Amino acid sequence: MNEQTIQTIEKIFKNYSNPETDIARFSQRFSTEINEGERELDKATLQSINLSKIYKITFNNQSNIGEVSKKLAASGQFENVELNYILTADFIPSDPYFLDTYPSQVNNRDPDWLPTHDYQWNLKMINMPQAWDITKGSKKVITAVLDGGIDYNHRDLKDHMWQNRDEIPNNAIDDDANGFIDDALGWNFIDNTNSVLDDGELGHGTFVAGQIVGNTNDSNKAAFMNWNAKLMPVKVLDLVGRGKVSQVMAGVYYATNNGADVINMSLGGWIPPGDVTSSFQKSISYAFAHGVVVVASAGNNGLPLEASWQDSYSYNYSNYIEVPAYFPNVLKVGSVSPNGDISRFSNFAGQGYFVTAPGGGNSCF
Repeated sequence: MNEQTIQTIEKIFKNYSNPETDIARFSQRFSTEINEGERELDKATLQSINLSKIYKITFNNQSNIGEVSKKLAASGQFENVELNYILTADFIPSDPYFLDTYPSQVNNRDPDWLPTHDYQWNLKMINMPQAWDITKGSKKVITAVLDGGIDYNHRDLKDHMWQNRDEIPNNAIDDDANGFIDDALGWNFIDNTNSVLDDGELGHGTFVAGQIVGNTNDSNKAAFMNWNAKLMPVKVLDLVGRGKVSQVMAGVYYATNNGADVINMSLGGWIPPGDVTSSFQKSISYAFAHGVVVVASAGNNGLPLEASWQDSYSYNYSNYIEVPAYFPNVLKVGSVSPNGDISRFSNFAGQGYFVTAPGGGNSCF
């Protein structure tokens, strides 16, 4: 067995020192919003969450890393030791009704598609025309999209990009002292740069952004749910839609401290309970205590968010949870088909709040 040696030890949460300093910094930066009642801090919870002791340790090789983590945990020198699991994008199904471009192409659609439904049946299903009579969204609401970046040049999205009001672009200075240089549009935790363009093979982050907001009532082909909100790109997935838990955690912290009102994570992975729940849940609780609404897709396995899977090595059944959707402070979003039933591919249930949204596919129940 190859001997493991430590390559690097680094803090996951940049610029965090202690709860008191963190609360004071946030309160000063967003004093106007707090005074006007647009933001509210749960200071008691934040005092109990100390992110300063969470580090990522990288070894020279990954062989038998599970045994190494057990030895570290047994050494008594660490409060908790967790593996840095890979999470993946919850991919867009390749079924014809997701690829169908024009309503007239009924003959090319999947047999399960109901041809009597309009192309944008989803917006009508959730009564968006009535909702738009009340509000079309607010430019004050910032949604951080933790994904593979966003095509911020897209005609329907370019007018909705968040800009860091405290950062001067391209001057090679961390103007707002948040630990990230020139993060005028967001941050890339895959390459540790300010490049947040969606350059992946999937275009997943751009697709997700389009489910949130886009130019509407402009005679282009599609209408969007929200007409005015702002998008904060936080890149935590690579070119093929994969990212580590530590990168997602850092993205949650970044989005929270840069003013996100909502954090959306259309990603996830199945892990054994306890392996990563402590640190990951702390980052979610940290955002929640800042008044952030944390949203995650339920996933596309057609299973409950806590499920028993057969191990491919020992053929024993073990319990796994889908994170981050499983966590109690996360609003989990499943999918329904055009007839209003849970989609066959959609995960379901879990702790806390579970809602559904139009997603397509035939029904499971």
